[in-house]
Amino acid sequence: MEGLLLAFYDIFEQLCAEKGITPTQAGRDNGIAQGVVSMWKKRGSTPNAQTLVKLADYFNTTPAYLMGNSMAKHPDTVRILEKLKDSKPFNKISDAESFRAGFLQFNSEKDRIVYFYQKLTDEGKIAAGAYFFQNLDKTTLSKVADQVMNLSENPLYQRTEDVPQPPTEDNSEG
Repeated sequence: MEGLLLAFYDIFEQLCAEKGITPTQAGRDNGIAQGVVSMWKKRGSTPNAQTLVKLADYFNTTPAYLMGNSMAKHPDTVRILEKLKDSKPFNKISDAESFRAGFLQFNSEKDRIVYFYQKLTDEGKIAAGAYFFQNLDKTTLSKVADQVMNLSENPLYQRTEDVPQPPTEDNSEG
């Protein structure tokens, strides 16, 4: 099968497997009758343009990829390849664009967060922290607070300059 272009249904079936669903379920999710999905498989027919675009959106790919006309699986890959084609030599794409296109990969979400977090300015780190706090539930937020507190007791992580004191009834503004 090496070097052979895949037919629409083969690619459709592969995308379903990657998503952990059956082709019938993908059809249902997109308002496509089971009989139509069967025709794609048995007769080698292909969806109309409107359905093809709907499926491409569903699988976060391109219609050209679904039809076997492109090796670029993700829309961001197509955009980046176009950008590179039209760019001057040595015009670099960002690491975020590389990740979105699948060129840059991480072992875990934690690794991805750490990688991009260290690229942020202080203002960016504050903005990221604010986003974390807005999206953590109370239990997780409490665990994070405990971990930060424990780290603050470790001399390796302690600041040497004076740090602000927490507000108390004695020194809070009233």
